[in-house]
Amino acid sequence: MEAEVPGSTGHRQFVKASLKNGTRLRLRSPGSSRLIPGWRRGAGVAGAALTLLRNLVGYHVFGRKSLDPLYVVWYVTLRCNLSCAFCDDGTGKKYPQVRYPELGTAEALRLLELIREACRSIYFTGGEPFVRKDFSHLLRRSRELGFWPIFVNTNLSLPEPSEGAVRDADVLIVSLGSTDESQYDRVLQSRSGQTRRVLENLRRCARWQAEGGPRVVVNCVISGSRVEDARSVLGFCREQGLWFSPVAENRGVYVDPQLLAHPEYDRLVEEILAAKKAGQRIYGSPRGLETLLRARFFQCYPTLVPRVYPDGDLFYPCHPLRQKAANILEKGSFRDAWRSGRDRFSPMPPCDNRCHLPCYVNNHQWMEHPLEMVLENFRVARQGGRVVCQADGIQPASCGGSGIVMISD
Repeated sequence: MEAEVPGSTGHRQFVKASLKNGTRLRLRSPGSSRLIPGWRRGAGVAGAALTLLRNLVGYHVFGRKSLDPLYVVWYVTLRCNLSCAFCDDGTGKKYPQVRYPELGTAEALRLLELIREACRSIYFTGGEPFVRKDFSHLLRRSRELGFWPIFVNTNLSLPEPSEGAVRDADVLIVSLGSTDESQYDRVLQSRSGQTRRVLENLRRCARWQAEGGPRVVVNCVISGSRVEDARSVLGFCREQGLWFSPVAENRGVYVDPQLLAHPEYDRLVEEILAAKKAGQRIYGSPRGLETLLRARFFQCYPTLVPRVYPDGDLFYPCHPLRQKAANILEKGSFRDAWRSGRDRFSPMPPCDNRCHLPCYVNNHQWMEHPLEMVLENFRVARQGGRVVCQADGIQPASCGGSGIVMISD
């Protein structure tokens, strides 16, 4: 037997629960299939903490190299409505230039279920995820499955975003390299007016963030020719109450050496670090930002953030090496596909000083300086709102503002 119980707001809300008499109590908002937010966040934080503890003990005590994922990055499509000048898939190609098969809706929903069996957090990227007509449905299903946090990396340049779709995300990562509309339109290599649309949509999302909506992180790719533009984005974020996530422009898998030698870039980095110290909304720990922006050497832990391509192909140990472990749907299990990669491509290959992107650098911080990162999360939490990441990237165009969640409101 099932009973439906009205919610305290006057709406009909239900949650599935087993009662002693066998009655099933269902709690849901009308038109929405969201799980109770507090339950989803609580389970996500607990799961992330346990995974981190297991990885720390496994690596530092037992020497285990293949670590459990903190979150899974899924390129739901490589298609994009833009062709940004800085877009780079790590091989010198832009993502929209790479033709790759995509899953249909039914298969995509099945893939979500298989990923959820192995991990509690997911990061949607592309390409541009919202190019998929069913992407809003995938977001809703992710909430039903209990993913937390749900990251979405988007250029936010499509027509006015649906508030419902945006609010299904926990963290919205938006690429913006300049507030100069005419100049950044050229960087986006799009028709006039696209940058204006992005800025308008960001202001709209800032209001939703202030009302308890998803945290908005602005991923700013800094290049040698646009250092001053990055300053304008930092000012825009400060004005709107958004989080600023700086990324040095990469050429392939390396930070552009000309950028590192640029005197104005060095001054900008000092300004960013000073803003962080002053308590402004800059994503990342001070040590992590220094490593990221100055291209310091760091130990990579690539298996913490597995990459999945649009057809369900899983890379091992990381996306830049382009080693395909297996197709998750064909294996019928994320863990089985992961084991295939581990068996085929172990031991973990040594890397030089590459891949200075937030996801890799921040995972290094979690594994090498966990207490510092926990304290950083508490500091961010005190600045207001939810804390769900440490500034999701693969390449600058499709990654920024991600890490692992430890604190929530």
